[in-house]
Amino acid sequence: MPIERSPLASVISHASKTLAVSESTLSYTMRFDTRLFIYLSSAFAIFVVIGTLSHEFGHYLVAESFGYNASISFGSTHIQDYDKVPPLHKFWITLGGPMQTMLTGSIGLFWILRYHKSFSVKQRLTLGNWAIIFMALFWLRQLSNFAFGMIRFLKKGEFPQKNDESRLSSFLGLPGETLLIISAACAAIVVWVVVFRFVPKSQRPTFIASGIVGGFSGMYLWLHCLGKIIMP
Repeated sequence: MPIERSPLASVISHASKTLAVSESTLSYTMRFDTRLFIYLSSAFAIFVVIGTLSHEFGHYLVAESFGYNASISFGSTHIQDYDKVPPLHKFWITLGGPMQTMLTGSIGLFWILRYHKSFSVKQRLTLGNWAIIFMALFWLRQLSNFAFGMIRFLKKGEFPQKNDESRLSSFLGLPGETLLIISAACAAIVVWVVVFRFVPKSQRPTFIASGIVGGFSGMYLWLHCLGKIIMP
């Protein structure tokens, strides 16, 4: 004769199975991939250099298009007789850097949205997927500028006035932090969409950790060590 299970036993059994599934899912989604971390950290460091130089190339290209003698160093663009450049030309030259960065990031985001199905069905992204994601994350420059600006604000009570966004705001007669905040807000939306909609959960913790480590490492190595030697 079969023995009927009590309602309490059924509830406990169901809860145990649910907990086991939840633990298995959590273990999978929070898995840390050491090899992927090394690859992505290296990629972030490299893209810091690419992003910095391409940003400066945006300034350089506009300056050259106006007929000025310009050159690029490891972290800035130099224009001969810059003091003699008319204010309107200075505005466009200053705009060239951020526009290049944001345009590149926007193209990357467009590609992701255009081919979103190739991301949504995967638990692990391909090299091509990662390349497009890194391209979209050119927008991170705007977030990092805002973050450093906030640090300065908390320490000294003012936002920096020498970055591109502050100079552009001044050209337009706006408070210095205006365009910095607006571009950072746009960047935050882009980064959130890319990271939390298109990077698979199984790879997301590794991706975020590698972004922090690789981003800061690349910034330090290029701007404070190698850049000064390779492109003084």
